Amino acid sequence: MRDQEIREKLQALIEAESDPKERARLLIMMQISDILIDNVRAVRGLSDEMHTHRTEFADHMHKELELINQGKGMWRVFAFSIGLVQAIIGYAFWTHVNDMDSLKETKIAVDRRLDLIEERMRSQYGP
Repeated sequence: MRDQEIREKLQALIEAESDPKERARLLIMMQISDILIDNVRAVRGLSDEMHTHRTEFADHMHKELELINQGKGMWRVFAFSIGLVQAIIGYAFWTHVNDMDSLKETKIAVDRRLDLIEERMRSQYGP
């Protein structure tokens, strides 16, 4: 790996260096390098976790939207059914009212005829 190669080169430079100041500087460089490598690994891990989380969240949102759309569809079917039932009941009530009006008019006409017949019979046969 690249990280291991850098570490080995720094280790070789530290062992080969005779000047204590230069050796201390190289040790500090190696520690900074190790810290940076650890930070990069941590950021990559977080990035992978975030990507996984975003993918799972997108899947979850997709499923939620499917449920919402299914609910909207069921609501539309329910509303249409209620409207259809209301229309059928309204039509049945309207025809019933018209039939009752027709029967009322027929009854009035029959009562008039009956009154006429009774009147004729009284006038012919007496009270």
